[in-house]
Amino acid sequence: MFPIKDINELREFFKNEIMTTTQVTKYLNVSRTAVKKAITAKKLNPLPLETGNITLFLRKEVEEYKQNRRKRK
Repeated sequence: MFPIKDINELREFFKNEIMTTTQVTKYLNVSRTAVKKAITAKKLNPLPLETGNITLFLRKEVEEYKQNRRKRK
């Protein structure tokens, strides 16, 4: 588990380590449809949340996905 001591550390963690779908689309310069296709193809793995209307990703995994996309081009 993460050694988060207070709410400010939690906020900082989310700000630096978590990305929304909108942030991912901008970072990768792709559409929401492209992100959904990457999820379906198991190339991007969203965090398992039961919110229904928000999808979150670990920044590290999105960065790795971006690097792998560059290698294929």
